[in-house]
Amino acid sequence: MPGPIARAVGLEKLDREEFTLADGTHRAYDVAEAFFELGDRRGTSKVVFGPANVTPLLGALTLESLGLMVNPVTREILPMRLFLASSAAAASADSSGPTGIEVPSGRRGSLTMRSAGCFRGA
Repeated sequence: MPGPIARAVGLEKLDREEFTLADGTHRAYDVAEAFFELGDRRGTSKVVFGPANVTPLLGALTLESLGLMVNPVTREILPMRLFLASSAAAASADSSGPTGIEVPSGRRGSLTMRSAGCFRGA
């Protein structure tokens, strides 16, 4: 998304990341996290603060966060079939964190949640 528009809608820079462009050049851009709404679907995804003349687009990660996918043959946007895997080992109470994810050295990780801008679609 154009950086000036990202800032105008209230997105705050979280980080700066390097990207490889289609021509092979490398560019660093600010990134933020945004909350998206499309109909009754909601999700969060990274937003790249691109040059002012860039065409905004939704990438695969943003679509997946909304439970959507692109059919590679027809190029239609369709609902994703969601899968949830479970494991008896992850569900058991052991030395892992509360989500069943191992954290090195017996330490528990922390999760920081930040407010994100909101984009609404039809």
